[in-house]
Amino acid sequence: MNTKTITILAIIAILLTAFITNPTEEKHSDFALKQMIELESKEKGNTFGEGPAYGIAKLLGLVNVDIKNYYLFSISYMHSKKRSKTIYIGFGIFGQVFPIASDQDWKEWEKRK
Repeated sequence: MNTKTITILAIIAILLTAFITNPTEEKHSDFALKQMIELESKEKGNTFGEGPAYGIAKLLGLVNVDIKNYYLFSISYMHSKKRSKTIYIGFGIFGQVFPIASDQDWKEWEKRK
């Protein structure tokens, strides 16, 4: 095989891997929930309740995350129609979700007005 064929096959393999391992909505929701609990812990300086808080919130389904799925990657966000606010939370690729929102973005999201 020549270099051109190998390059094309490598690109196809990478794209196929990205497509197959694109994170699920559940993975994005878990990530968003962990981000919210982490921020709350930082503000209050208490990490003791992180585990139980995560478990309870997950059981109750307190995080309503939407996903823009682009097949090779996905972007998770939450939108509040009441407040006309949207926060972009994570970028998902190769089975992982990486944070997009900063602590400041989360604080803005939590403001009621």
